[in-house]
Amino acid sequence: MNRDNPQSLISIDTETGKKIGCDPRRVSGAELTDAGHQKDSLLTIMRRKCLDCCAGQTGEVRLCTATACDLWPYRMGTNPFAKRTLTAEQKEAAAQRMTDARAKRIVAA
Repeated sequence: MNRDNPQSLISIDTETGKKIGCDPRRVSGAELTDAGHQKDSLLTIMRRKCLDCCAGQTGEVRLCTATACDLWPYRMGTNPFAKRTLTAEQKEAAAQRMTDARAKRIVAA
């Protein structure tokens, strides 16, 4: 959250006087970043929520049996409904992109 204003994304409902979360469609990217949010893909966000639910234990996410949860099919960070057939060249290119991404993460850490 924003260290200067931890309530920066909360407003007061004019009708009820109760605190409500601001409509994220009306909040700038800078305001979201200042409040501690980061821009990520939806699959990454879903994976992070699964990790949160499982106390950060990746093995527990993999073993999860909460199949009624809407996030369960996406818990491994992939969309199982988006199956596609890749050529050998596409698989090689994807593997290279993954290798490059991992190398960047190691350097950044």
